[in-house]
Amino acid sequence: MHYDRLALEVGDIVRNRHKVEGTVRFASMEYGPETSRVITEKLRIRGVPTLQLYSGVHKLWEENGAKTALGLKKKLQELESLSTEQIREMAEEVDDRILESAIEESFFDAPDFLKEEW
Repeated sequence: MHYDRLALEVGDIVRNRHKVEGTVRFASMEYGPETSRVITEKLRIRGVPTLQLYSGVHKLWEENGAKTALGLKKKLQELESLSTEQIREMAEEVDDRILESAIEESFFDAPDFLKEEW
């Protein structure tokens, strides 16, 4: 699955060895032995590929099993007419709080030897 065209249109890119900031930032996480627990348990992603759109740590939109970025592109176009504050408010209203919860849990994840009493 390739989202390169959409990333070039609206995402952060590097051009001539300089970062050019776009309106959105893209990130990807590959499913594998090291990431499967984070993806399935902490982020509760039901299937791959999954596309998600966030404002800060608040999820605005999600699509599972997407073969193209058309749904994401449509959502980005809908958001273009909104202010940053409106987008932030919308994200806080519709967010399932999964990412926020995963971040909070990670603060308490410590190696077992640190949990031992001295």
